[in-house]
Amino acid sequence: LRRRLDPNGFFDRMDAGWGRFLTPVEIDRRKPAYVADLLSTMPGLIAYAGTKGTVIKGTARMGRSRANGRTTECSPTIFVDRARLPVDIAGGSGESLEQVVSPRRIRGIEYYRDAISAPGEFQPPARGRGTECGVIVIWTYVGPE
Repeated sequence: LRRRLDPNGFFDRMDAGWGRFLTPVEIDRRKPAYVADLLSTMPGLIAYAGTKGTVIKGTARMGRSRANGRTTECSPTIFVDRARLPVDIAGGSGESLEQVVSPRRIRGIEYYRDAISAPGEFQPPARGRGTECGVIVIWTYVGPE
């Protein structure tokens, strides 16, 4: 399992201590029906199974001082196998995340609480929606289940 994720740098980033990670072993143990089953335990994320599939909201601190500012909900930037998804995915109103990726095919998840902490290859567009809301990177297994 580690070999399948290594070309993507998953374990290198995990070993460096940046972000939060769900490994193949943790994912297999949870046997997810929805992507929300995997993301609901990540600090800074609100994830639940809605009527159209997984709904994901990040929390961002707003105001002059991030330490003293209020918290607001927003849409995180989501990547699946390096491809950035449209902002409305997993927002509860558009296409569901499960239409893009089957929870059974997920082999690794990375979560960065804000764009600053995400690796450069997973940065949201500058000054775009989601820059304060975190970055979710999902890796899938290609092949027979």
